[in-house]
Amino acid sequence: MIKFKKFGKEIKIHNYDWKKLRERFDVKNARWDFVMEDYRVGKDCSLCDRYKTLFGSCGSCPFVVFDRENGCMDFFKKLFNPMRFKVGSMAVHWPKQANKLARKQLGQILKMMDKIEASQ
Repeated sequence: MIKFKKFGKEIKIHNYDWKKLRERFDVKNARWDFVMEDYRVGKDCSLCDRYKTLFGSCGSCPFVVFDRENGCMDFFKKLFNPMRFKVGSMAVHWPKQANKLARKQLGQILKMMDKIEASQ
């Protein structure tokens, strides 16, 4: 179990989900999508798969401490303002124009995750 505190809230994430989140935010997994005309990391969110309810709320997702409907998005908006990428339950994606800044922000997420892991 990975535990960390950010913005005055404690977040607990299972090791399996933490590993999946690392894959999800790794820009090495990004591919150009010719249909949507954007870059995307097509990895499903294991937290959404586990906690999302039929009514679209985040259920008991660890990020629900930020917002009941879209906790992870609120978390990223607090980290990056403006956010250069979008997060959905199916993919992380960003437009071609924001490629450099989005990759930089995603790299910052991985660095933050490294620091959290080191502190465990």
